[in-house]
Amino acid sequence: MISHKTASHRRKKSLFQGFTIIELMVSLVIIGILLAIIVPAIQQAREAARRTTCKNNLHQIGAAISDYDSQHGIFPHGASGTPDGETNFSFLVLILPQMEQEAIYKRLLRSKGFAARQWARETLVNAFVCPSDSETIQRAPRTMGANYAGNFGTGVQKFGYNGVFLPAAGSEQSRDGSVRSRDIKDGLSNTAMVSEILTSGGSNSRLRLLWRTEKFLGAPDQLEEFAAACALVGNGPRDPRSGGRGRPWINGFVNVNFYNHILTPNQPSCTNGGAGQEGAYTATSQHFGGVNVLYADGTVKFTSETINLEVWRAAGSRNGGEYD
Repeated sequence: MISHKTASHRRKKSLFQGFTIIELMVSLVIIGILLAIIVPAIQQAREAARRTTCKNNLHQIGAAISDYDSQHGIFPHGASGTPDGETNFSFLVLILPQMEQEAIYKRLLRSKGFAARQWARETLVNAFVCPSDSETIQRAPRTMGANYAGNFGTGVQKFGYNGVFLPAAGSEQSRDGSVRSRDIKDGLSNTAMVSEILTSGGSNSRLRLLWRTEKFLGAPDQLEEFAAACALVGNGPRDPRSGGRGRPWINGFVNVNFYNHILTPNQPSCTNGGAGQEGAYTATSQHFGGVNVLYADGTVKFTSETINLEVWRAAGSRNGGEYD
């Protein structure tokens, strides 16, 4: 039987017992290992959720474009002239009614002049923003951007406008200069329609800026030379650069809401010695290793940034005959 005095002594002794240095170090190591395992897992889970949301956004855009095609017999123009002729609306504006955003669309049509449309530049349309690209929301709040751009081909100087969207203004429902389903000779499931871009206006990340190559290389046989020059740009402190990618989402200018397949994903975007139409506007994203791509049949596929260039260009052409 333990005496009251002995029990009291043991309790006092236990109160003064603590971790030894070795025990403390072992505990810290175990905690560090657990954090090293748990934190990346949480980050990966969050990014997986963001990537899924991004894919869902593209599915919504694809469904809206399909509805637009059903109603008008054509895909929306890449750029559609505004009623006052002051700017071009992007294809994203034209599909607003099909995305349950008809109020924004009608108000835009009623807004006359640059200043009167400032409210639209400040309006965030959640379905046009990939949650993985936090800078699109956090930076430049007076000029909201879009992370989704329309494909206009594989290189104007050599192949013409052989994508799904044409960067030329026209009346909204004009059949001249717009693409129909039957014009996609390579098959809807083989032709990229919309992909992701990182917007400008935030950090000076190499993939967010629009660079300018040293000289104009606009001849058909100079496409590869231009592509090589653009792929290397941005490594020098004096490389000329500007913003403009994805901002504002309402503008249908080639450098804003278009992309092409001159370079594989997650490489720089460049004007061609300052020329816009002949430039390279590359698909880019914050997803690890590639970008989401919406195809003309409505499917969305994740494309690796290491994809073969010929395969990527074949996906960017609507009529190249690569799948015959």
